[in-house]
Amino acid sequence: MDFKWLEAYQITQDEICPQCGNPIWLCRSTDDRIAWHEETSVCQATRQRELKHWKDTHKKSPSKQDREAAGRISFMVPSVLGSYPEGTQLPTREDYYRGR
Repeated sequence: MDFKWLEAYQITQDEICPQCGNPIWLCRSTDDRIAWHEETSVCQATRQRELKHWKDTHKKSPSKQDREAAGRISFMVPSVLGSYPEGTQLPTREDYYRGR
């Protein structure tokens, strides 16, 4: 059973796009139902490290803009375009492999 879990994990990792981190069946799909929007998040640990590095190298406090940018990452999230009927689903892994 451990091997099956490991194999399933490896397949999941292999199917993540190295560029954007989304499943390949979504980010490589040409399906016109998919819309992408950007979201952001802040890693507080990275923020603290970046602010410390800034102070150490510049010998002054970072600007407000630099403080706000520290530790911030952006990522793309898929959704179904609004012009499709309610309940329309994003393409699936199976759809992707059937279409190859």
